[in-house]
Amino acid sequence: MEIEALTATRDFHTRESARHSALLSPIKRTPNDILSSIFIALVAHPDNRNADMSNTHPAVVISHVCEHWRELALETSALWSTIKVTPPIFPQRFGYLEDSVVSTTEHGTRPMIDLLRRWERCVKWNLDTARVWISRSKDSNISVTFHVSDDVPEFSTLEGTARDLEGWERMTTLLAELSEVVCASHHRWVTADLHLVTSRSVTASPLKPFMDIKADEVPSLRRLKIAVVIVGDGLNSSPFGRDHQENILSGKALQDIHLSYSSIDFRQMHLRWGQLTQLRFDVGPQIVFKEKEAIQLLRMCQNLVKCDLGLYTDDTNAMPLDGGLVRLPRLESITVRGRAPQVEFASVLDTPRLRRLIIPGVPHLAGSSTEANSVVLAWIRDYGHQLTEVAFNIARFTQSAFSLCMSNLPNVTSLRLLAPSSNLLHPNLNDQTSLTRDFFERLAPHTESQKVAVAPAWCPRLEGIRLPEGQGFTEADLLEFVIAKRRTNALSRLRSVRAFFPTLQEVDIPERLREMGVDTDGLTVRVSYPARMPLRPWAKFVNIASEDEEY
Repeated sequence: MEIEALTATRDFHTRESARHSALLSPIKRTPNDILSSIFIALVAHPDNRNADMSNTHPAVVISHVCEHWRELALETSALWSTIKVTPPIFPQRFGYLEDSVVSTTEHGTRPMIDLLRRWERCVKWNLDTARVWISRSKDSNISVTFHVSDDVPEFSTLEGTARDLEGWERMTTLLAELSEVVCASHHRWVTADLHLVTSRSVTASPLKPFMDIKADEVPSLRRLKIAVVIVGDGLNSSPFGRDHQENILSGKALQDIHLSYSSIDFRQMHLRWGQLTQLRFDVGPQIVFKEKEAIQLLRMCQNLVKCDLGLYTDDTNAMPLDGGLVRLPRLESITVRGRAPQVEFASVLDTPRLRRLIIPGVPHLAGSSTEANSVVLAWIRDYGHQLTEVAFNIARFTQSAFSLCMSNLPNVTSLRLLAPSSNLLHPNLNDQTSLTRDFFERLAPHTESQKVAVAPAWCPRLEGIRLPEGQGFTEADLLEFVIAKRRTNALSRLRSVRAFFPTLQEVDIPERLREMGVDTDGLTVRVSYPARMPLRPWAKFVNIASEDEEY
């Protein structure tokens, strides 16, 4: 008994000592301003940047550590300055849901009713959490993500649900309240990512508060990503009414805009084009430009630094060079999606600071891309010496045109080559380029053992490369190339390789590199292969009933 008492006393003193030692921890003596900065850095870390508003959010976790940290976290408004509202889409009744799974019975709740109830709780939770977050953000500038659909079916069409959830109006009111709570803070928005789906006329939509925002109500908004999708009964309405002069798209501080409309024509937008530094239009039915339209748009955006457009091009889309050159003195990056444009499109643009060129589309031409008619080559001829990142589609390139492109990229560090599947290639082109062993030897010439002069290396500063599928190189060719570019005497060391093979894997390239003693520190090699086709068990091919199964 005496030993047990002494042991208990010792354990007590050990615990007390540990508890008091914690009071001497340096974190306890850290000034509040420094501690608050640490909290902000944690929330802003890339791993936490897209965290949902939940109990696992870093700001919430911090506030649950101790009373002092909670007080400090609640006083640090920047911790709560990212509002993310992304409730699930309302559970619709699709064709495979029969009436019997929707209605209620005296024996219990049908699955669809349970789904509707859970959706309602989820939206309410988003509403309550948004209120808390916005309140704690106080007067700080905030970033908003709001992805919501109001495509809620009328419950009169779903037997039993009107009584259970108190009708269609209740759902509409809930979404309207959620919209109003978030929009009440619009004067503090710095960035906004809005994806609004409505099936009603704009005036009847619970998402209407977002479409009613005026330009002077978002004085701090600098970056906007917005998609307004109108379906069903709302197809004949415009998201911003007839007067487009005073809406969120016309924000006085707006510099970066990403538009992915499917229900509004870009010609109806009255943005402050001249102040934009970044502009992106996702490819869609209303925002694909003809080349002449794109040139007219770029002429209004002379301060662009980054541009991403979708083009519609065909053989009849001749583009006269009306208006002379389009000068974009600050443009550093241009991406042209859809069909690759004509040579004239490149010749009309003056982009002295261009560093990044992305043209993933196949040329519209019926024939091959030669030295005379390749828009990629035209751009590279003019700006290849200053480009550091390039991506283009090698389909229909003649070997000579491709070689000319590659030899004019001395400072490229990132190269992405694309190609369609073989059945999309022009059947009558015999001189189409293909990436073979010769391609890799031009990227990394083996000069040590050669006594004859070799051509200058293509892309001597290359650090990252992405290769298309269906080319003529083998795993051994790729392996030798990586080894050559990882030599210590190379002008730059390869850091990233992405390749696709249409054949089954025979060589584990990363493992082989390690076996050969190649320094792979800082190197990422990702190689994709088709999956092996499984053998099909006989039992799955023929429906064999179990011996115990009763009929």
